[in-house]
Amino acid sequence: MQIKGIESMTSQELAREVAHGGKFVIYQYAISVVILSFKQGTDIYFVRSTENAVVKGLPYTLLTLAAGWWASRSERFSVSWRCSTT
Repeated sequence: MQIKGIESMTSQELAREVAHGGKFVIYQYAISVVILSFKQGTDIYFVRSTENAVVKGLPYTLLTLAAGWWASRSERFSVSWRCSTT
């Protein structure tokens, strides 16, 4: 798995960001095809202390709403809950 968002950072910059509230996040999304539903996780994202984790995860929320909305009720709840806690 790749960590996205730290490509140009030194180890000191990364440590400083984490100390100031930066975090590592894995977003989950669901895709449903007829009767099959798939839940997947993304690569690891580093969210700086000045960035909003919800905004970074918005594409995966929209993907779930567009392609996974007919997943079973428990799967929808699980994905929605995970998206809201990140």
